[in-house]
Amino acid sequence: MTRSVEPHISIVLTCFREGKLLQRAIDSILAQTDSLFTTIIVFDAGDELTRTLATSYVHERGFLWVEHKQNAGLSAARNSGFAHSIDWVVPLDADDSLPPTAISDLKVAISQFPDADFFYGNYRVLGSTSTQDLVLCGELTDNGQPGGRLNGFKLSENWKLLGTSPCRKRVWEAIGGYDLAFSNTVQDVDFWRRALLNGAAGYWIDREIYQWHRSESGMNASVKEEDMVPLRLKSLPFYEKFNPPMAQHYADYLYRYFTRSRQRTALLNLLKIHPQFFDKKQALLAGLINIPLLYALVYRILHRHTLSS
Repeated sequence: MTRSVEPHISIVLTCFREGKLLQRAIDSILAQTDSLFTTIIVFDAGDELTRTLATSYVHERGFLWVEHKQNAGLSAARNSGFAHSIDWVVPLDADDSLPPTAISDLKVAISQFPDADFFYGNYRVLGSTSTQDLVLCGELTDNGQPGGRLNGFKLSENWKLLGTSPCRKRVWEAIGGYDLAFSNTVQDVDFWRRALLNGAAGYWIDREIYQWHRSESGMNASVKEEDMVPLRLKSLPFYEKFNPPMAQHYADYLYRYFTRSRQRTALLNLLKIHPQFFDKKQALLAGLINIPLLYALVYRILHRHTLSS
């Protein structure tokens, strides 16, 4: 009879200037019903209150400590945590928490799907009020059943994948980690789109695996339209694979955005790298973007039927 091997799981707790909020995250780690895992704290050169609180648990509980001498952002902090892990990683932001059975539920899922690259589960969104909404993710599966595989098309239509979904270190390695360019904006969305484009296989755990304490002043609330432009540009291959009509939609959006803001280099690169989305009229107009009068004349000629209707 073959004995099952205990999976090596690391909780990667990234912190910066969360101060006393960090205590909530640490308490949720200590409250896990299964204690066989490693905790890696990555301190991203934040304030002294956060550092003092975090290091006290390094000494008391044997947490692994990783410290950045200069603030590098969440992408870099996550990358440092993954680099110190062995196999499975559970990312945890310092102002969030884990339900008590998060680790035990993950271990059950690993035993059922030993070849999985990641798991996504249900998560609770807690705001400043008493509202506690449990987000169910079963609709993202192929079959709507527990253990169902994540469906790329369904996800592209309804992006509710939890950015802190547990995954193997090999997923992070295969795509080169988190992109530093999105460190303070949409690093999670970019990470998972690249992982799925690379063929990562994820399965649904019909359990609450994370508690997101959403803040109106948090990172997600501060993302602006201009932050989304680089993500949409980088995500075109993802949408082309899983949802071609949406890929065309975003390509058209980017064309209009770069044209309107007169970003000639960005516009020409868009047409050069993704010519499949554009016709000859668009290519011609792009070349004239820095000649306003000629651009306006050619635009009117090419669109005279539209303008007169």
